[in-house]
Amino acid sequence: MKVLGITGQVGAGKSTILAYLEEKYRAKVIQADQVGHLVMEPDTSCYKQICSLFGEQILAADQKIDRKKLGAIVFADQEKLAMLNAIVHPAVKEYIRTAVYLEKQKGMCAVCGRGGSSFAGRTLRRDL
Repeated sequence: MKVLGITGQVGAGKSTILAYLEEKYRAKVIQADQVGHLVMEPDTSCYKQICSLFGEQILAADQKIDRKKLGAIVFADQEKLAMLNAIVHPAVKEYIRTAVYLEKQKGMCAVCGRGGSSFAGRTLRRDL
């Protein structure tokens, strides 16, 4: 099974390439940015850790993490950003590892990761 990491700048054509691979080769597409949202949903370990670290002021009315509120905090303080990344990145890596393993069990031909940063590419290259 081939594991591909597709990364690049905004507008580079990542989505176009992933759509082609998914359609032409039935590749399983895992988008690291979407995984980052999933692992921060309520009732997840990440959610609990993030709420514990940053407090209830980061929550929206529906009790989900308000990414704009959280972003205002972490992008103003590199130490807080590093603390957030230390919570989220391992969970994203584990999710991707598990998804790749499950696709291998199905005999899929490829798994493609996509992320706005090089995080997804590094994760796929080093850890899978």
